[in-house]
Amino acid sequence: MQKTWTTWIPAATVAVALAACGGGEKPAEPTPAPEPTPAPEVTPAPDAAAATPGGEQALSEQLKAAQARIPADQKDKPNPKSGDAAAIAKGKETYTTVCASCHGTEGKGDGPAAVALTPRPASFADKPRLTPGERFWVLKNGIEGTGMSAFGAAMSDDDVWSVLAFEETFLASAGGAAPAAPAAPPAGGGQ
Repeated sequence: MQKTWTTWIPAATVAVALAACGGGEKPAEPTPAPEPTPAPEVTPAPDAAAATPGGEQALSEQLKAAQARIPADQKDKPNPKSGDAAAIAKGKETYTTVCASCHGTEGKGDGPAAVALTPRPASFADKPRLTPGERFWVLKNGIEGTGMSAFGAAMSDDDVWSVLAFEETFLASAGGAAPAAPAAPPAGGGQ
């Protein structure tokens, strides 16, 4: 009996089909699903800005280092926007969008991002640890080694002073005394 191409085609088709299906071998064991990875525990960062018995906040090492870099002529600058209602309103808008995620809506250093930061963000409801001029410099330049970013390129000096004027309201609402508004210049601009 002579085999023709009509005999080989059905045999080849069956062979290909068996090979595609594993040739009748035992199916592979299903791979078990991996164990779910437990969610990481969120451990609050140590509160490096914890209040001391006198009610003042301890300075973090990073803040001490930043404070040492602040130019002497900057340290004693008063906030020219302190007590200015229009500046406070403008500062509140900026603070809400830029600062509240770390410092909190009430300025207590308890914003949603604060838990991941070491040292913790400053509380503006406590006695200020820095002069207005020092706070201005920190907002413009940031604090290396912390979550405090530099906003000098993003904010004008006027914007920074306005944010600081708004921050002063946290101290006043916590029962502290906000800095007094700067004295008006003498009439005629005299020295």
